[in-house]
Amino acid sequence: EPQDAPVDGAPAPTSRRNADPAAAPTAGRGSKRKRFVAVMCGSKARGSWRPPSRIGAFAFWGSVNLDFRYAEVDGPVDVTAWAVMGGVNIVVAEGTRVELDGMVLMGGATNATRNAEPVPGSPTIRVHSRGMWGGVTVRSRKTRAQRAVAADAAGMDPAAVDLRAPGL
Repeated sequence: EPQDAPVDGAPAPTSRRNADPAAAPTAGRGSKRKRFVAVMCGSKARGSWRPPSRIGAFAFWGSVNLDFRYAEVDGPVDVTAWAVMGGVNIVVAEGTRVELDGMVLMGGATNATRNAEPVPGSPTIRVHSRGMWGGVTVRSRKTRAQRAVAADAAGMDPAAVDLRAPGL
């Protein structure tokens, strides 16, 4: 009798290789990826990703880059950013609430977000900076949709404008 045959009508066990992809757990607030570590290298998250409520970012002679502009954020996110002779760079969409605290000895922690009106319903990103001889920077950039609105408001045709251009 095959080893994975059902016993008394119970379903046969499945391996990851032949499991139904629709039944697989999806990454979300309970995602196991909570740490980004860069030791003499780089680590990044960008594009469409689902950050958990707590993230650890550690850069030692390297850099960690976290881009929240297109992330699917369900609620507030706490980022504990350690920079030791390296850097942690965080990018948020314009209008995202940012709270920055902590200290980097002989380095810096900078909130370089634009003074834009908070977007209703936008998440809060709390950054707790720690480190020595490194830097933690949070800055805002417009999303493609925000650039399209800005181009339209400036009387430009959004279809003819490079929406990746930082000036819009």
